[in-house]
Amino acid sequence: MIKAGQGQAEGVDTLNTVKKAISQCRQQLGEHLPQAGIVFAGADFDHRQMLDEINRRFPGIELSGCTTVGEFSSSFGFGDDSISLTVFYSEVIEIKSGIGRRISKNPQAAFTSVVREVRSKMTRPESICLALPDGSSGSFNFIIKAINGELNRECPVFGGCAGRQEDNQPILQFFNNEVLTDALPIMIFSGPLEYAFSIANSWKPIGRHTKVTKAHGREVGRIGDFSALDFYRYYLGNHVDPAIEFPLAVYQKSSRQFYLRGPIHYLVLQLRRNCPA
Repeated sequence: MIKAGQGQAEGVDTLNTVKKAISQCRQQLGEHLPQAGIVFAGADFDHRQMLDEINRRFPGIELSGCTTVGEFSSSFGFGDDSISLTVFYSEVIEIKSGIGRRISKNPQAAFTSVVREVRSKMTRPESICLALPDGSSGSFNFIIKAINGELNRECPVFGGCAGRQEDNQPILQFFNNEVLTDALPIMIFSGPLEYAFSIANSWKPIGRHTKVTKAHGREVGRIGDFSALDFYRYYLGNHVDPAIEFPLAVYQKSSRQFYLRGPIHYLVLQLRRNCPA
């Protein structure tokens, strides 16, 4: 048996907002003390204060989380200035968290160390892993492959990248009472778990398929005969930015399924001649 409590609240005062989220979780769990929790929060909160309060109200909790572009829950709906907390209690399921540090410097070492750290605290093989990496520190596909290389083959990985609402805000990850950057928090469940999932989105691609003809890592240089920027301008017009709200549908070879990729930033190199002073 596993029991979950979920709370979400909006506000500008960190302590008051997190207390509301905690109160909702406590009402749902009753007398049970949660052993683990996941917290998502907007970027403008005092995250240290938020974590301190969660740890004070739930001593010894295994906590993971990150900042997001927006928080959503079935009980609250969508909020972009909110704190969302989900806590777990079980008598038969083990739930442990860990943190991989400096993933942009030595990603493989970070993935290896965090999986081994969490595994060392468990008495049974892992069943499900939740990962919340800083996606700006490297390729998320590489992150998933590296984590899968460390986990048992029967253990699926779920999760997503930490985010931010504005470019000048930091992308943060949370682990117990720590606020970090360039990190990979994970949470592993072990024991007799059954799970189900589906993959779906409301996007439908338009236009013809075009091959990426120049790329370096996650940086795209050319799409077909166009530069990546001119490709966007061809379809969307000569706007200042390549419109993040219009992502590209990216297909693997010989696959009918696609995933979405939107531009984080772009670089334009121009040689200007005979420009007036």
